[in-house]
Amino acid sequence: MALYRIEVTDFKKLHAAQVVASTGTVLATSGKNDAGKSSFSDAIAAVLGGKAAIGDTDQPIRRGAKKAKIILDTEDWRAEQVFTEKTSTLRVVDKNGEAWTEPRSRFAKMIAPFSFDVTSFCRLKPKEMRDALIRACGLGDKLAEIDRKRAAVYTQRTDANRERERLQGALATLPKPAAGVPLEEVSVDDAMAEFEAAQKKHAARQLMANELQRAEDLVERNADLVERLKRELAGARVQLAESETARDVKRVQLENEPEVDLDAAAEKMRSLEKINATVREGHRYAQVESDLLVAQAEWSELDEAVKAFDDEKKALVTGLELPIDGLEITDDGVNLDSIPLGQASQSARIKVGLAVSMAADPPVRIARITDASLLDEESIATVEQWAIDSDYLVLMEFVSADLVGMQNEVLIEDGEVVKAVGA
Repeated sequence: MALYRIEVTDFKKLHAAQVVASTGTVLATSGKNDAGKSSFSDAIAAVLGGKAAIGDTDQPIRRGAKKAKIILDTEDWRAEQVFTEKTSTLRVVDKNGEAWTEPRSRFAKMIAPFSFDVTSFCRLKPKEMRDALIRACGLGDKLAEIDRKRAAVYTQRTDANRERERLQGALATLPKPAAGVPLEEVSVDDAMAEFEAAQKKHAARQLMANELQRAEDLVERNADLVERLKRELAGARVQLAESETARDVKRVQLENEPEVDLDAAAEKMRSLEKINATVREGHRYAQVESDLLVAQAEWSELDEAVKAFDDEKKALVTGLELPIDGLEITDDGVNLDSIPLGQASQSARIKVGLAVSMAADPPVRIARITDASLLDEESIATVEQWAIDSDYLVLMEFVSADLVGMQNEVLIEDGEVVKAVGA
């Protein structure tokens, strides 16, 4: 059990208050609206949780005052929070007189989540609520480690899937090799040499044909010359004979030279290249097909790893001992008695938020319920028992001018504690 002495001066709407309370109890504050009851709980929250715990702090100093001071005293340490018009300082000294370094950070590690607004848990989005409940029950670090490992494998799986899809797309663009296509390319050197030789023979034969044509033209011209020059018949006959002889020689040469089929040689070249292109396409298809099998195997292995991490998390969450009966963690959020927690009554949500805060088992065991007037007598009794069982100091705020009949009560009017029972 921890004992707290709370002293507040000129903080928000509270002029002065001195209250002693201990863990294992409920401290109820009551009063009319704007009487200062919320300022009392805010003062404790300001020391332990800072600005994040009290929301609007634009005017932390009571109107008309120069500064505000809050003292929170325990057996182990004393915290003093001072607000001036320009500054806000927190000083914490342990029982040996040693001042804390970075007191705000130390308090942050000592306070449970949602301590100063237990209903804020139920205002989270369903999946945020689910994650917060898991962390509060002590699985946060373990699940975070699983998530880290899963994220790494998930990224690898994504990369593997991207490579798999790329190879599938590449394979789809390639023609599948037909049956009977040779596995190796054939040599075209011999065909090239044969083609070049055929070109030379063709050119030589064409030259002969041209020479024959010229010889025939010469014969014709000489024949005409004989006709025209009868007086030179003898000479012309000699020339004619010579030209006829030359013609005959060329004819015999041409007749003895076989014709060359250039089209056939070219076609052979083209057919060989087609075969080799088909062989290369087959090689590409086989390589991509092999790479796809490897990529598929890698993706499948990584997919199984991701599923294993998911199964491990599910098993841990399923076996988690939750802080309140009827509470259930689902894939989408948190249920209470089989309905989403956001649809539960305000009283039920208050109790769940308090139970979640207590489940964290923090060193500083303080929780705040701002809307305690929404709780029925049974719920209030439950909260009181929880405070005893968990050794918690639960701050409950009631909108009433009268005390609510609880063991530890503080009535605040016009910023002053006017009545305290048990506290």
